[in-house]
Amino acid sequence: TVRRYRAGVAWWAVLYGPAEAVAVGEGRVSPAEGLAWSAGASPTGGLLMVADDAEALVAAVRQVRDDGPAVAGVGLTAHQHEGVWSVEELRKRISRAAAAGRPVHIAAVTIVGDPETEAEQAEAVRHFYTAAFAHPKVASITWWDLSDRFAWRNAPAGLLRADLSPKPAYRVLDDLLNLRWRTNAAGRTDADGAARARVFFGAYQVAARADGRQATLQVHLGKGGPGTVEVTLPPGK
Repeated sequence: TVRRYRAGVAWWAVLYGPAEAVAVGEGRVSPAEGLAWSAGASPTGGLLMVADDAEALVAAVRQVRDDGPAVAGVGLTAHQHEGVWSVEELRKRISRAAAAGRPVHIAAVTIVGDPETEAEQAEAVRHFYTAAFAHPKVASITWWDLSDRFAWRNAPAGLLRADLSPKPAYRVLDDLLNLRWRTNAAGRTDADGAARARVFFGAYQVAARADGRQATLQVHLGKGGPGTVEVTLPPGK
């Protein structure tokens, strides 16, 4: 599986609940061996260890650190069938998982909302995603069930209803991801040909125009850079 899709996947959740060896056929495979199998397929994305318990993640990463491939991050599940976490609880869990010394991926978000509580679900989704997005240790957030149809535990935990119509929670995430957390900036360059903007990380198209000339550049801005993007206009006539 890793070999077939190794070029198109950014993060691989290789092991779930990885503190103990797991049975494979007649043998048992340690977490380090499981990671080694995946690493042997040379994926371009990073390998993750995932668990429900932050302390288990920290212990597992320490266990494989010396005799297994590098763990690029840890995945912390966030199923909230029994009640929505407070912002304080979310931050506490993230901080515990971050003790593993790896970026934290919120691996499975579940917040339920039946027809009577869809508005409450939407507000909970807004607060949860905003708090997770703002935490410097969080690398990604993954929602669990897209729709209520066939959702885990038969819970109304989707962003869509069973008929696939969008819930208010879907609208909330659309607004956060595609409007509020995406930068649209414009301006004039100074005498040195430079323009500055403070932007969210992500993929952008940078365009420059002058005297009827135009050029565009596709860039991805992240924590590792680049901090400066140079767009060169074609020569004038």
